[in-house]
Amino acid sequence: MSRALFDPGTLDHRFVIERVVETADGCGGVAITFDPVATVWATLEPASARSAEISQQVVETMSHAVTMRFRDDLASGWRLVQGLRVFTVLTVHDPDERRRYITCRVVEEGR
Repeated sequence: MSRALFDPGTLDHRFVIERVVETADGCGGVAITFDPVATVWATLEPASARSAEISQQVVETMSHAVTMRFRDDLASGWRLVQGLRVFTVLTVHDPDERRRYITCRVVEEGR
């Protein structure tokens, strides 16, 4: 996607950004939860699909590219939520390094 010709009107998917919160569980481990940070508009572009058998169960995984207006607080491991769909952020980068938009590579496990 060329950033010089990017149409902000294509930001047509609404996502809730959730950050990872680790809380001590009292037994030497941590409990992981997610807290909402912001609600944003973004594009969602499917990239690939994969099916694998893990522990005798079939797991479907879809990868996507999500582009949104620039923000410097989003990190890998966080989540993007759209209704019942949950996307785990793998990478975050500024494609043209002009701080206008960021593109995240995300994965969504099948339901």
